[in-house]
Amino acid sequence: MTSPSQIQIGVPDLSRVAADVFVPESVRQHEKQVSARSRSLNREMAAFAAFAVGPAVNREAVHEHELISPLGETTLFSMFRKTVPSRHGTTQAIVLSGYRARRYGHQIRIGANENVCAYDFRFRPVPDARGKILAQRKDVTIRIGLALDAAIERVVKRVDREVPALIRPKVWAGFQRVPEIEDTRALRRAVLDMVGPSRRGPMGPSQLSPGGVVSDVIRTESEVVIGFAQPETASESDGRIPTQAAISLPGAAVLRPYVQQGMQIAAGAVLADFVPRRMYPNVAVLERLYGPEALDQLRSEALAAHMEVINGLICVPAEMVPGQMDRAVLYEDFRHLMARGEDGLYRAVPQVVRIGPNNNSLAVDMDGVIVADMTAIRPEWALS
Repeated sequence: MTSPSQIQIGVPDLSRVAADVFVPESVRQHEKQVSARSRSLNREMAAFAAFAVGPAVNREAVHEHELISPLGETTLFSMFRKTVPSRHGTTQAIVLSGYRARRYGHQIRIGANENVCAYDFRFRPVPDARGKILAQRKDVTIRIGLALDAAIERVVKRVDREVPALIRPKVWAGFQRVPEIEDTRALRRAVLDMVGPSRRGPMGPSQLSPGGVVSDVIRTESEVVIGFAQPETASESDGRIPTQAAISLPGAAVLRPYVQQGMQIAAGAVLADFVPRRMYPNVAVLERLYGPEALDQLRSEALAAHMEVINGLICVPAEMVPGQMDRAVLYEDFRHLMARGEDGLYRAVPQVVRIGPNNNSLAVDMDGVIVADMTAIRPEWALS
């Protein structure tokens, strides 16, 4: 780990660089960009993006699976920029920081203790500049800072819109087998999203057809069973017979009109809603209306709906299983933060959010399981 005294902060004044010294193009772009930066508006903005460390330093990936990495192997960069009046006109505080996620027991933290770098990013030294100079050899860091600074500038000039809320990386917890169901806030939200009127969450596996002809529809007070006779893969003379599948739903399930005996239903078609769609204030109401068994099934279905297989492990969102994180393999997922360019490479898309006196939009608290503050800096690295 680099000690605080070794950290390089800022960018050199190119007017002092000898003509025969090679200057990276990114540093030259620095100078052009800073001279064109808007200083007329008193705005507090922050930009955020995810970049990889190591060979793919700009997170320029070819395959989507490359956008998932073990927890703590990817640096998240944020830039805090504030323009305020001064006796010389205006002055700007521009801080570029890098963070890596760390696991602490049943919690994942991104903040001051996980701060891996911090730079004063005002580029050219000025009389009131704080911090040290960012060495021009740090070409990658400079390019990352330029991208974030340019994103902020586009929002300040109203070319782009700021985002209403920061979209954070997803954190997956991977297991060898299906994890136990925990009564967490995240899982409760997933259940309510699955049965709410707007259907914000993904479908539960039992809501989708396995494909085939409906052989039976049996409804009791506590359960609805839909039987399927799936097509033969060979003649019965070859010793193979049509396979059977059965879908079990809560007794309050609302079936689609086409779910009738004898109907051929394609695989993946929606069969039913688990319960009548409406706005349920909490899961206790679901339990009171439809019973504890129905609620248990809804929890199981909501957890299964959010599962993915990564590196052969069954993965679920970490905030749904905090009590089991100590035996899980954790991954960070950046797929939803990337865009694929015309050259086929995935690149990070900066997010720009407004930060006000009572609003730190780069701070995230996901039920106390994932806690992040992308403006916090280690005290010994404070740029002052």
